[in-house]
Amino acid sequence: MKTILIILLIIFLLITTLFSIVIINRNKSSSDLETGDFETTESSKDNETAIPDFRIEKIGDMQKFNIDGLSADTKGSESKAEDNSQTVETPDDSGLSDILTQQNEEEASGAESEDTEIEEEATSGEQPEEKSENGTIELYLDGDRENGTYLGKTMCNIECPETSQLYGEDFKNTGFEFIIENNEDIDLLPGSTHYIYIYFYGSQSGWDYTRKEINLPGEETCEKEINIFIDEPEEKTITSIFQSIRGWAVDLRNDNNPGIKTIEIYLNGPRGYGKFLGSAQYGTARSDVAEFFENQNYLPSGYRFEELIYLEPGSTHTIFVYAISSEDECLNYEKREVYLSGVKEEKAIINARIDIQKLDQGGILEITGWAIDKNILNKYLEEKQKNEAGAGEGIDRYAVKKVVYNTNRDGNDNIYSINIDGTELTRLTDYSGNDLYPEVSPDGEKIAYTSDIGGTWQIMIMDWDGSNKKQITFNNFRSAYPSWSHDREYIYFEGYIDGDWELFRIKSNGSEQKRLTFNSSSHDWHPSGHPYEYKIIFESGATGHENIYVMNNNGSGVNNITGDGPRRRVPDVSSDGNKITYMRYSGDNSDIWIMDYNGQNETRLTDNPDMDGHPSFSPDGKYIVYEERKGSNENLVLIDLVSGTRFNLTSSSNINKDGSFLYR
Repeated sequence: MKTILIILLIIFLLITTLFSIVIINRNKSSSDLETGDFETTESSKDNETAIPDFRIEKIGDMQKFNIDGLSADTKGSESKAEDNSQTVETPDDSGLSDILTQQNEEEASGAESEDTEIEEEATSGEQPEEKSENGTIELYLDGDRENGTYLGKTMCNIECPETSQLYGEDFKNTGFEFIIENNEDIDLLPGSTHYIYIYFYGSQSGWDYTRKEINLPGEETCEKEINIFIDEPEEKTITSIFQSIRGWAVDLRNDNNPGIKTIEIYLNGPRGYGKFLGSAQYGTARSDVAEFFENQNYLPSGYRFEELIYLEPGSTHTIFVYAISSEDECLNYEKREVYLSGVKEEKAIINARIDIQKLDQGGILEITGWAIDKNILNKYLEEKQKNEAGAGEGIDRYAVKKVVYNTNRDGNDNIYSINIDGTELTRLTDYSGNDLYPEVSPDGEKIAYTSDIGGTWQIMIMDWDGSNKKQITFNNFRSAYPSWSHDREYIYFEGYIDGDWELFRIKSNGSEQKRLTFNSSSHDWHPSGHPYEYKIIFESGATGHENIYVMNNNGSGVNNITGDGPRRRVPDVSSDGNKITYMRYSGDNSDIWIMDYNGQNETRLTDNPDMDGHPSFSPDGKYIVYEERKGSNENLVLIDLVSGTRFNLTSSSNINKDGSFLYR
């Protein structure tokens, strides 16, 4: 019995010991866990960035998706961490949980495709374009944004009287100014031709640009004995596809061979500035060149460049072709201007001027002008018109305000129309001959003009939009420079007959032609119909002694209203009949003047060394348009008769002239 009791006691002690060991181990494990949690918390406090691994993975995913301001940009993340370190000691589990929940929801709704797009961007190496500020101006030399040399940028935020007059005070702060003080920074050489591309960013329409040509005075350092010619493309040709350049080149200092090492071709700028398109194949046979120079060694003098070049429809480009001598690396070049057919989308109105005098004399590139987002302007004008219509007063009775003129931009002369702010250039004639001297009828519905038909100028009429063309004279002498009577009943014109210019009248339906002057001692020409009487204002006199006269439209009552003195030519009468504008000469130079209808109170409007001519009043009496000749180029300029400011309506290397306002 005693033995049994001892055995039971031993068993009890063993069970008690084992139970105690279990309790002790359990308490020890709990203590260890508590210690571990405390150490983790303390570590988080010390480092402030220690996050469990699963959280790091999730935040990395969120940074990739740029959710709630998290960015993959390391520098930005570091800055954010530094800011948080000032106020946060422990991770915000609740905030992180919200972000993770948001991410999971977006992943479920298609964030996977967004991730794919971002990965594709990273693969291509292209970064999204930084959004520009409204009114930003960027300037490039000898090429567009893709190919030109970046000159810098500025903003349209300067007060501009021109835009105030054209569009109102809401657009007065649309002017800009850009200056590079030292020409050495861009190194433009004397005698060289360059192109400035002026880009404007509008918040509603995006980027648009205009291109300005600059010709620096002086002599270029080219070898004149190197002859180079471009057969194709022809000057100012219009083409839908540009892919072929061909011609010939010879170094006349070398009699044994053509002496040309290579032909290099550049786009929209000279060598070293424009985009290099490549070298042409040189050495093709040109028997015409060998015969012309009477040297058969010049037979292999042709070149050809065949490559499809993608250019924007409706844009203008210049090709520079250089011939480089094999003797001494001397060179010479030719250039061609090319027009791409089609219409260039017009997103902005950009008007810019480059001060060539400052560039030549002081090495300062100064570009000033103004620019307006066309979409913003159109919405503003539409709203303004609605408000005025609602008020029932102050409505401008002219819904259309344009100028029609002739230009040789197509190679031959054609008639175009353009808004008075320089937008919406529209071709009105497409005849293979020359169309000249457009004149708009008083009601703005018709345009009379001169057309070279079969080698003889004749008078034509068309609708204001270029439709319904009709020939109304069929003379065997040149008939030109038409002008309307106030009621559109008659058209007055000049005819070259009996060895000089004389004035004629014809009904606008082509009937009852009548000769009005018979002055064999001088020219009678450039008629202008009176705005509300059957009278004609015109120019008469021997060459060098012309002055301004008025007569009845049957040829009677001729009266010299200016007397003798300086040459006064090409008159135009204001729509109220109170003023006459004309060109007045000083030596060989002419400027634009204005005077009362009776010839009194002459006032000079322009004063510059350029030839200014053919002025014309706008129907509302606010403007005069005239042509300004600089070298071989002519462009149209508007004078604001209220403020006296002037601004170019056209700016190109073409001849743009004979402007007539079209208000409807």
